[in-house]
Amino acid sequence: DKNIHIENRDNDVVVGLENKTPLRDIYYIILDGYASSKTLKEVYEYDNSEFTDYLTKEGFFIASKSQSNYATTFLSLASSLNMEYINYLSSMIGVESKNRDVPYQMIRDSKVMKFLKSKGYKFINFSSGWGPTNYNRYADLNIRSGKLNELFMILIQTTILKPIVSYILGDTLRERVLGAFSKLGELYKINEPKFVFAHINCPHPPYVFDANGDLVPETKLLMHGSVWKQKELYLNQLIFVNKKVKTLVKEILLKSEIVLASAAVSIHLEKKYELFWDCILLILSG
Repeated sequence: DKNIHIENRDNDVVVGLENKTPLRDIYYIILDGYASSKTLKEVYEYDNSEFTDYLTKEGFFIASKSQSNYATTFLSLASSLNMEYINYLSSMIGVESKNRDVPYQMIRDSKVMKFLKSKGYKFINFSSGWGPTNYNRYADLNIRSGKLNELFMILIQTTILKPIVSYILGDTLRERVLGAFSKLGELYKINEPKFVFAHINCPHPPYVFDANGDLVPETKLLMHGSVWKQKELYLNQLIFVNKKVKTLVKEILLKSEIVLASAAVSIHLEKKYELFWDCILLILSG
């Protein structure tokens, strides 16, 4: 049987498929701002082994010593979704350039997506509320939960309307996260091979969940800066995310014959913090 493969820009074979192999569903789930076990223990004084042991027991491989090639989400995603280092962008758009158009387009119209679509996959994108992953015109289906995006939320935070809309914003952010987890568990109903991409901005702040998933009272809906120092709020939100991931894995395991793998991409949220998980990759059979 003839092999099918995909190459990166250096012509290295990075993915191989045989045409006799059944197409398996692929779920690429980014849990943005998820700290590594090392960072959780050293910075937050929290032992996350119960969660990682659960994933290992269910067949996942935890890349515990992985480190990010890039310091921000948009560069990490542009790299992983095209399976290549993207340092060459410096010479294309300039070392000092702050223009994100090229990496954003690489995320939307990625080599991974184009390769999988050419082999018969349907591409499903979950709205994140952020930049290039909020909506993808190349997707066969965009699934939306929350109604507001990151830019609108930032603008509202700088106006006199802030006290009035804080509750509404918090509810919308919760709706997007809860909706994503809920709808991810229902995609087995689509009886076609599918590549599912879900960038979930959680446990990344703002903090809108306590450990049980209830709304955090009077929380400041901040996304950057000193908000990362609110360790208790961050940990409670992470603990809730752990619960949702475990529930999602159980749902998918019950409904599909599974081949599981995982990959971690780390990001630096602050210089003193070393490893931060940025994604979990699930490979599921159709």
